[in-house]
Amino acid sequence: MKIRVTIIAFSLLAEACHSPQINRTKTQSKATIKTDSSTNKEYLDWSKVKLNGTIPMISSFKEVVKQLGKPDKIDTLTEGANGSYYNKKFQYCYFKGATFEKYSDTLVFSELDFSKRTPFYLTDGRIRFDGSSRDFDFKKLFPDSFENNQLSGTSMDVYEYISLATAPNKTNDEWDFTFHTKNGKVWGISHDDPEVNK
Repeated sequence: MKIRVTIIAFSLLAEACHSPQINRTKTQSKATIKTDSSTNKEYLDWSKVKLNGTIPMISSFKEVVKQLGKPDKIDTLTEGANGSYYNKKFQYCYFKGATFEKYSDTLVFSELDFSKRTPFYLTDGRIRFDGSSRDFDFKKLFPDSFENNQLSGTSMDVYEYISLATAPNKTNDEWDFTFHTKNGKVWGISHDDPEVNK
């Protein structure tokens, strides 16, 4: 009788070790890990960044012209392309070193070119990037992005390219920072969306 009770007790113990409750805990752990890996530790929030502290990254053409004056140039119509914000026709619109994609009356920020003198800067209200920004400024703010995404350019390693997330959650788009390797000065900041939005 003792042997039979021992076998039953052992069977119940083995069954408890493989119970659905333990499997549920493993599933919950995997979900938690997935949620954690779907967030960005470092990012510059696209929805909060403004050109010169007043112009949102997606703006009305009329409002931008009110603040910046007439554009220097508007290119001919271009088909929606990989890297553009919307999957439809647009024009490039230029204002003294700042480039936007123009969709009818909507402007979407595309790039700031610091290789030329420009009065523009980008800020989210606490961080500011302008023509005097250096790679060590970026490294202080975003050390992981600097170390993990530092890529050399092909022009005899004159430039270093560093990408940065645009939101706390994972997205397709990113900021691309270009720094000159000789003096560490920022050369350009662009917004890249490898997969076009709706």
